[in-house]
Amino acid sequence: MTFRLTLKTKPPEEEVYTIFKFLFKIVNNFSDEIDQGITSFNEPNTLASNTLILRFAGQSRNINFDFDLIESDTDLSEGTAGYEDGPVKTTAEQKKWLVSTMFPPHPNDRWELEEVGSNDYLDEKIDVALSNIKIDCVSTDPLKYTGRIEFIEGKNYEDWD
Repeated sequence: MTFRLTLKTKPPEEEVYTIFKFLFKIVNNFSDEIDQGITSFNEPNTLASNTLILRFAGQSRNINFDFDLIESDTDLSEGTAGYEDGPVKTTAEQKKWLVSTMFPPHPNDRWELEEVGSNDYLDEKIDVALSNIKIDCVSTDPLKYTGRIEFIEGKNYEDWD
């Protein structure tokens, strides 16, 4: 399974969005969790059947997966790295691209996640926020990284209809 992450970023000093992409080619342990935002309230010494169920929020969806970064013959930024950064092929370039470019600290960033080649896990492209990324070096010869990335489905507050 392959996933494409697209970032539309607009640093505060810029007026137009810049688009960056990254292809996750080796994905493992895909997790798709939907939470209803339900809590329960129960008086002491009462049966479970007398529990009061309360809903305080709407649904939330978390999507997480593990990935491997290995040398690539193709540019995993799909040409969005530009002239200065060059193609994103080596494991070192991939790690730098993910941490420095795809996970910027700007409040107006927007991400989209889509499955490439099949729809076994995602039916369509979805708006997400990149909430966490962890990358570990598991080998130095050859250089290999593994990682975990976590998303929350939703839109930036400026995009609400």
